[in-house]
Amino acid sequence: MLLKNKFFWVMALLLNTKFSAAYELSLPECDTPELISQIQNKIIDYQRIHPQNNTLEYRRRKLLIKNLSRFEEVPLAEINPKDNFLLSSRLIALKINEGYVDEDFRVCRNADIGGKYSISVLMYNGDDDITRVELINFLPPEKSGETFGFNYTENKKD
Repeated sequence: MLLKNKFFWVMALLLNTKFSAAYELSLPECDTPELISQIQNKIIDYQRIHPQNNTLEYRRRKLLIKNLSRFEEVPLAEINPKDNFLLSSRLIALKINEGYVDEDFRVCRNADIGGKYSISVLMYNGDDDITRVELINFLPPEKSGETFGFNYTENKKD
């Protein structure tokens, strides 16, 4: 029994240890116009590939794009797995499988839509310090095993 408890203690310690070299969080802010534009473009591209013949669905999609103009940051401590299961499970998967810690993430939620229609944005630095952006709660629940996102590119003005 003692060996089993030590194993869990060591695993908990490892999961809270940063495996990569220390670096400053270089993720974009939630209200960055470039980020919002790339999120909208990703959703528009998805909608173009998956058209709907239904007028109601067409209006819902147009309204969705219109309401994706403001995002606000959500502290990880405020994320309740009961309220946002898909986001919570994705965070856990990245922590366990990839060795990320809470400080590696930035989570944003669109400020104009609430409740079950709210889209969460999960950002973290992926391979080669490329910022990975995942849109959680956008795909229907039956496709929730798929990650829907893109690599964020910052437009640098010279």
